[in-house]
Amino acid sequence: MSIESTQVLINSARQYTNLEDYKNALTQALTALNEGATSGTWTPSITNQSGAATITVIGTSRYTQICSFVTYICRLSVEMDTGQSLEEFNLSCAVLPSTNFASARDIIPFWSAISSMPEFDTVFCGAVTSQKYGIVSVTMNGTAIAAEFTVQRTYSIL
Repeated sequence: MSIESTQVLINSARQYTNLEDYKNALTQALTALNEGATSGTWTPSITNQSGAATITVIGTSRYTQICSFVTYICRLSVEMDTGQSLEEFNLSCAVLPSTNFASARDIIPFWSAISSMPEFDTVFCGAVTSQKYGIVSVTMNGTAIAAEFTVQRTYSIL
């Protein structure tokens, strides 16, 4: 049996009896999916900083949007003074969601240390409820430190 005469069923909606029709339909579907994907760079804004730490965005921050989902990644440097135990700040989203986040869990966060951070007790990354940006909260043991870490988040813009 040759592939030219084999029927191919896609989503039970249409049967293709020749390879050329199937390739055209597949190309159209892949083109439509690709048109829903964009990527680029952006400069994150740091706002509503609660402490005296120096916070710097390092290098180029990147994002990818596939249909209504956005994933972005940025690298941050946080320098905290001796005696400081908490630092919180808001981090802008690469693509603004159409509505405010309803819960801190509306952003799926991931962060990883670039340098050793034994002084940090916790790092929290989430969404700010009733707003359109994320929050980063760092608690530490009070020792002065300059640490770098990467923040990656995924969220829906709908």
